[in-house]
Amino acid sequence: MLLAVFSRSSATRGLTPPRYPLGPGPSTAAFDGTGALWVTYNNGVARVGADGTVSRFPLSCCIGFGFGGAAEGTDGNVWFDDFEDIGTVGANGRPRFMFSSDQVGLPDAMTTGPDGALWFTDESIPASIGRIASSGAVTRYRIPTPAAGWTLASIVGGPDGALWFTEVPVKGGPEAIGRMTTSGHYSQFRLPLVGGKRAPTIYAEGGQITVGPDRALWFTEPLAHRIWRINMAGQLTSYSVPTDGDTDGPFGIALGRDGALWFATATHFGRITTSGHVTLWRVAGAKLMSRVVRAPNGTFWVPDVNADVVFHITPPTS
Repeated sequence: MLLAVFSRSSATRGLTPPRYPLGPGPSTAAFDGTGALWVTYNNGVARVGADGTVSRFPLSCCIGFGFGGAAEGTDGNVWFDDFEDIGTVGANGRPRFMFSSDQVGLPDAMTTGPDGALWFTDESIPASIGRIASSGAVTRYRIPTPAAGWTLASIVGGPDGALWFTEVPVKGGPEAIGRMTTSGHYSQFRLPLVGGKRAPTIYAEGGQITVGPDRALWFTEPLAHRIWRINMAGQLTSYSVPTDGDTDGPFGIALGRDGALWFATATHFGRITTSGHVTLWRVAGAKLMSRVVRAPNGTFWVPDVNADVVFHITPPTS
């Protein structure tokens, strides 16, 4: 069931947040156990310390290829993937790969699950949702796959103890949200038509899914300029986001301390309440912001794929 909602919006304002230059194409980010931020970029990972010092760790494996996901593990380390391998980096150490493609397939997104294990999306054909236990044992649960495969851009642990993730057929077709229990039971919720039209795709540089303050999942649909809400019963609600000059977006989304959802379009940082009220701020110097990661202190870090920086944004109060 779809409930279409016309979002209420307020005028666009401006932000000039601090920025930290990284390598080319920074895309995903996660915090380690010390509170330092790690960001993946096209040919390595970078650490941004609490004092703002940036340390870069190039990886020759990934030059010109890029990275997929990153997630904080329960061991205090950050885990990352490059679409072929999965590796880890300690609080003060250099990154190292631990799982190769023959073990984990083609990983794209990852998260720490409700069971304390690392869960990842695998875009092989057939696709799967994978689990890495603390012992290092890898289990992959297959999901039904179109002939051309899925793009599985984001995954998160839901309030029901299951894993929820975005699904987009590589060669078009109905987009969906998938759900996988920790025992491997799979179910799917297809996105309905909006205004009689099928939305272009959830995936455009990576739509993101997160848990809201209302025991529902919230996710972005970049090419359709929409934010969606899906509750535990599978009911979907659609909210439109003003383009304000952006071709694509929103991309990343994360829950704020204020109980609202904060998101990034290509050049704007936004806020949407659970009732659908949207506020946008244009970010000075932004070109293509991707993920949104909330820091322990309630601020947000937003990598920009085209500006080659990560922005540190304090939530605006007006």
